[in-house]
Amino acid sequence: MSEHHDNPGAAPVPVGGEMAYGSDAPAPLGVLLDLLREPLRGASSVLLLGATAAALAEICPAATAFVRRTADAEQLASRGVRVLVGGLDRLPREERADLVIQLDPPGRVLTPDSPGCSHAQVVAMAAEHVAPGGRLVALVPGPLGPDRANSPYAPEPDADDAWWVGTEGYDERPPTLRELPRQPTHFVISSGGVPNVAASAAPAADPLVEVADAWLLGDADQAPPADAVWTLPAEGSADRPLHRPGRSEQRIAQLTEQVRKRDAELVGLRTLLDQQLRRVRALEHAIATEHGPLARRTLFVMTAPVSRIVEAARARRHR
Repeated sequence: MSEHHDNPGAAPVPVGGEMAYGSDAPAPLGVLLDLLREPLRGASSVLLLGATAAALAEICPAATAFVRRTADAEQLASRGVRVLVGGLDRLPREERADLVIQLDPPGRVLTPDSPGCSHAQVVAMAAEHVAPGGRLVALVPGPLGPDRANSPYAPEPDADDAWWVGTEGYDERPPTLRELPRQPTHFVISSGGVPNVAASAAPAADPLVEVADAWLLGDADQAPPADAVWTLPAEGSADRPLHRPGRSEQRIAQLTEQVRKRDAELVGLRTLLDQQLRRVRALEHAIATEHGPLARRTLFVMTAPVSRIVEAARARRHR
């Protein structure tokens, strides 16, 4: 294991592939902040991989942080944090810790000089830096969460933010539960991009495990009790987030509410899908129909809102 904090406040240590421009804003930690406090307190050495994990240096200043952008590294170093900067694929193998936390996807821990990688491969890279007997905590997004389905579609990603698009080997597609490189210890439910519920993934039959917004991966022997749940306080409440292992009724209440919200979101998504299917059918029919008034009327009737059709019918009748 490398020695940590030999020179607190020293300049960031480049490992190769560091990005001299821009900054990576940490993703909201939400309920993960309190969930991770316990392992942070119990670890003798900590390695925080990525900008989001590096935000935990606020509560664990003795940790070593790793980021890919020079500006972020310098900011952390100015607060006395030991920082390594560059691509995760360049991080020396001898840089190990008892607790390694990785909360960002490939596009936020790798650089343009890195080889193409998937989420599973990034988790494997992070695991290489866990000291013998240590622990890995990695966050992997799920493909079926409503938070992802409701995210704005960006058909033309910004070149700076999505430099890996088209690069051979990159796979930013979130894996399914069966594709995860190891069993999840927790599943995470988010709202507006903020993790607001985390619960034990032990009951594999729980449907919410399959459609979670994200999963926390770790070692099976370090999984929480089956009925453990962490939640954010209600908006405007001064209460701390809850951690109530042994309270199955609390877990059931929290997850039942999330199921209701997901049902409502799915109804909205089905409505949008039906609208799009009607438009596609209308376009197919219009293409197959002769050009002229008939095609235009057909397209209008099949795609316009009912109120617009009624308005057009009334106007036609009064001619």
